[in-house]
Amino acid sequence: MKALDVLIKVSSLVLIISKIIHIRLEKRVSNLEKTQKRSVKFK
Repeated sequence: MKALDVLIKVSSLVLIISKIIHIRLEKRVSNLEKTQKRSVKFK
């Protein structure tokens, strides 16, 4: 049972971390797209 509890905790932590990383990556991508659009407008 203890091993299962540890596995569940670890998997939930991994899920949370991956969600945070995914959100940060999406923000970076959207920021990059915005800057690219701006640079295109200036050209």
